[in-house]
Amino acid sequence: MPGSGDVLSGQEALVAGDLTGLEHAWETIPSVVRSDGSEEFVLEADPVDGVVSVELTGLAIQLEGPGDLTLRDDGLGADRVAGDGIFSVGPFRFDPTPSFPLPSHYESSPDSPAGLYALDVGTLVMTKATGETVEFFIHPQVGALAPSIPAAPRRTLSPKYRAGSHLVEVRNARADSQRDVDNIPQPSELV
Repeated sequence: MPGSGDVLSGQEALVAGDLTGLEHAWETIPSVVRSDGSEEFVLEADPVDGVVSVELTGLAIQLEGPGDLTLRDDGLGADRVAGDGIFSVGPFRFDPTPSFPLPSHYESSPDSPAGLYALDVGTLVMTKATGETVEFFIHPQVGALAPSIPAAPRRTLSPKYRAGSHLVEVRNARADSQRDVDNIPQPSELV
């Protein structure tokens, strides 16, 4: 078992039998932004109990963000509520002059939607009260939407409901619908 201060990857945590590194979540808000740098997003992390700090390392070169990549839970900066156990950092935006262009199609497949790309933001590392550090097993991602893709029209039906051409967004104070979407198993997890 690695000692205090060692970073466990998700795979190493599984092998070591330390599943505590796998009981956490992250979310980019919003989850898709324009790739021309005109829109911002914030990264939020919900770590396991006993975590005293969370840091983002290895920020993707296509992104610009704050100089300090330590996520906060003090109600300052990008953090919305102090002491709620949700750590936040940001805002981030795409660098409008990247060193290389984003792929023209999702997953670089011509059979996938044009103008959409998913980018790994970086690596989230949690520090526990014991001093042990554990990486998030799944790296946070944000979607990049080409500026040439028009915004989908939507109507506000009420403060709780908004509708697009093929999607209805239901919002409440507890974000129940978002939690349901986040917990839908992916096809690869069903095998």
